[in-house]
Amino acid sequence: MLERGMEKIYECIVRPSLLGLVGNDPEILHNALLWFLHQIGEGERLAEAIEKVLTFRDPRLQQNIWGLDFPTPVGIAAGFDKNAIAIKMIAALGVFPEVGTATPSPQPGYSGQRIWYLFREKALANRMGFPNDGTNIIAGRLEKAGPISVPLIVSIGKGTNTHVENAVYDYIYCLQRFYPCNNVSAISTNLSCPHMLGLRALRSKEYFRDLISALKDKSINKLYEAIGKHAK
Repeated sequence: MLERGMEKIYECIVRPSLLGLVGNDPEILHNALLWFLHQIGEGERLAEAIEKVLTFRDPRLQQNIWGLDFPTPVGIAAGFDKNAIAIKMIAALGVFPEVGTATPSPQPGYSGQRIWYLFREKALANRMGFPNDGTNIIAGRLEKAGPISVPLIVSIGKGTNTHVENAVYDYIYCLQRFYPCNNVSAISTNLSCPHMLGLRALRSKEYFRDLISALKDKSINKLYEAIGKHAK
């Protein structure tokens, strides 16, 4: 009954009020929410208190995938916290974050309004185009944040102005910058944004094999470097 009551309050009061504030541009509300989560996450005691109250843990939900221990199968995909603003609070809420998609240099993404409500379908439509603060700034935030309690994934992509034939260099640049971040558990490659010129071509045999091979080789080299430093 309590859950149903809270759902009604959200549907009848909270949601209409928020929509009235931002009109038909959900990105305004999205950015405000990230700022709010960031502010709470900066207060470590408050974040810890919220984690104790709201985070649900059960051994039946735990999974080991790619050698990583996931306490829950629920995560926030890339696109929500593009710039690693709210990772502490996302983790405190009991889910694992995927940051990004990050590109080598900062870029604004698609110009103008790029997220719309589809009221009848109760959904959102977007054409973002990888807006982000750039790999160096995002990696700096991750390094400053320190360890978090769940696996952290970073999504990487090519820059808007990078020709598809040179895209591999963008991915390698991002990989090399994020690899040393101790709280990064995995790196994913984004090849699916329809609003990035030429991006989907990377999924063809012509480019995909070379891209993955290059990233794999760089990852192995980085691993050997880390092992060598540790041995010393």
